Amino acid sequence: MEKEEKNRKSELEHERKQRQQELDAQNERFMNALKEDRKLRMEEMAIMNRRLEFLESKA
Repeated sequence: MEKEEKNRKSELEHERKQRQQELDAQNERFMNALKEDRKLRMEEMAIMNRRLEFLESKA
């Protein structure tokens, strides 16, 4: 009985560690996507600022 409990605890700990690794990987992908989104938005803002400066110089 005690051996079964230890085996079960070991299985649960392994599953917990595996799930934590999956969550960590998912979180890293999410953070990378946020960084990429922010980078693209900054590039878009820079382009819009250049357009505005161009239009203002023509006015």
